[in-house]
Amino acid sequence: MTPEEMNKKPLETEKKVENNNTEKKPAEKSSVVPEYVGPNFYGTQHPRTETDNNSTHESLQGLIEKNIKWSQVIYNQNKKIKHRLTMMVIGNYLRLFLILAPILLSIIFLPEILGKFTQYFGQYLGDGSSSSTLQIDPSQLQKLLQLNK
Repeated sequence: MTPEEMNKKPLETEKKVENNNTEKKPAEKSSVVPEYVGPNFYGTQHPRTETDNNSTHESLQGLIEKNIKWSQVIYNQNKKIKHRLTMMVIGNYLRLFLILAPILLSIIFLPEILGKFTQYFGQYLGDGSSSSTLQIDPSQLQKLLQLNK
């Protein structure tokens, strides 16, 4: 590559950067503050790389305007983050309710339901107070074991 070609390429990239910056300038005039779109937001650059062709008052005025725009973007982001955190807290309370509600309802109503259940089906489950169980002596068991041998 010749030195002339090397000199042409930086000029081409500078033109592209300038075109990108000029394309974003109409967005500055709109009243809606857009989202953060990268380091060249509103055509700003790092303060050390910007040239000071303007007077001190004008440069300060420009910096204040940029600061206000950045503050608006940060404010919008913070609003979205706050809304998202609020929704997360609400979701956590709903999950907690979905876990605790059945437990509390079972504590309140389960004894009554179990009482009715044992009343209807207790005789089939063998609740120990019925006389239908067999009374077996250990001596009878000994006789049965000797007969099976």
